[in-house]
Amino acid sequence: MSDVGGAGSPFPLDGDPQFTEAALPPLYQSWLRAITAGPIFAETRATCDHCAMLPQGDDRPANNYFDSSTKCCAYQPRLPNFLAGRILSDNDPFLSAGRQELERRISNKVAVTPLWAGPAGPFAFIYQNEPNASERAAELRCRFLSPTGACGIWTHRPAPCATWFCKHVRGRTGFQFWRLAGRLLLTVEMNLALWCAAELKSGLP
Repeated sequence: MSDVGGAGSPFPLDGDPQFTEAALPPLYQSWLRAITAGPIFAETRATCDHCAMLPQGDDRPANNYFDSSTKCCAYQPRLPNFLAGRILSDNDPFLSAGRQELERRISNKVAVTPLWAGPAGPFAFIYQNEPNASERAAELRCRFLSPTGACGIWTHRPAPCATWFCKHVRGRTGFQFWRLAGRLLLTVEMNLALWCAAELKSGLP
């Protein structure tokens, strides 16, 4: 981390007038800041509001781009217990679609354990056996999306959603950083979910 703010670093100094900080979930942002010793550069080429991966003309083959109904959100995240709790206790009206979907999962008692609230089995089967499912399968549209396509758990989205980007400002440097950050946060999610379950005496073996 000695090149923080340097030319090849994903952690430029926040005094830089060109600097834009990554919009991470607040909980995860604090964890990564503790490691990087500062803010993290935003992937400004990955434009979620105006998806950079949608076809822009007839001259572009559609199979190289995302489906307009899903964009990159043809993925059903598994929520660790502590994020599920944060979603259910957050009264932000912009997260109403996410709360409703989480409540539906819990009520159906499918793929829900003291550790996780996950998607049903068919999603995992299709996602693992369809090579391009996360990019072009409209049928796998994330159930946490609102009818307008906004993320219903944005403030509390898990590691795979928070650290995946279709484009990286700093190329391979950015790609490698977010891949490592995602693996780190997944490890934290697992261990923190176990700790929460143990603290609540959930009956885990």
